[in-house]
Amino acid sequence: METIVNIQPTMFPFVKGKSDKYGFTPTYRRAECSKCPVTISWVDTTKNGATDHIVALNLRKRKWHIDEENEQHICAKCQGLPVVKGRRYYYMKTPKTEVPAMFFKSKPKPNVEETPTSVTVTPTPVEAGVSSIVYPTPAELRTIRKLLDDVYELKGQCYRADYSDRAIALIANVAEEWVTIERELAYGPAGSPETEAEAQVRILNELVDQARHHAEEAEAVLQLVEEKVAALKKKLAS
Repeated sequence: METIVNIQPTMFPFVKGKSDKYGFTPTYRRAECSKCPVTISWVDTTKNGATDHIVALNLRKRKWHIDEENEQHICAKCQGLPVVKGRRYYYMKTPKTEVPAMFFKSKPKPNVEETPTSVTVTPTPVEAGVSSIVYPTPAELRTIRKLLDDVYELKGQCYRADYSDRAIALIANVAEEWVTIERELAYGPAGSPETEAEAQVRILNELVDQARHHAEEAEAVLQLVEEKVAALKKKLAS
């Protein structure tokens, strides 16, 4: 390192380094330990010089205690910390070399007449079937699933009366194929629609299930009330 360059008032002086073989001259920022004669340097690659705060941040990464107010700095060794070596930051300038023009000359291509070949691709039956289907939007898929939840009987694995894939497709305004795909993937086979008698039996069974569920809830509430009453009676008796 050579003579100190006073570019602007700072607590970390500018130090001019030695030029490399490419003509680059690094500029360092120096700090001195207040307890020992150790100094530390940080390569300043900024155009107009980094601020003291930025230099302090980089020196703290190397375990130095930087006091920006009193300018009393302590090195890592005096603090009993391991010494962290800094990395070198250089701008390496690659020398420009002229490439002879002979390397850019390409060999002449032989004059070969290319005859265009026509290739006919026939789609497979699966591809032909898929290409004819108009893909539904996410909103339409949600509509299909909501309708299937309402009119498809999971226990009986069939549609309710007067419903089918075609009926749902007409309601949702989508292709019938997508209703079939969604039903087979998430619900079950189409089956035969239930009769009027089967629909009445299903409705009665649902009412019975609801009544049993309410009865169980009422029984649980009654048991909880009885326990609280017993606890209050025991507390009054004592």
